[in-house]
Amino acid sequence: MLLAIGLVLVIEGILPLVSPQAWKQTFSRMVEMKDGQLRFVGLAP
Repeated sequence: MLLAIGLVLVIEGILPLVSPQAWKQTFSRMVEMKDGQLRFVGLAP
């Protein structure tokens, strides 16, 4: 289980490393979303 969590953290860290500008744009769009929309995004694989 710890290995899976570690892998998720590594994969999530790749986007800011490779393309910080795209990561900022994506994050700013997520901040503007409503709570229900964020929940749906979090539920979708």
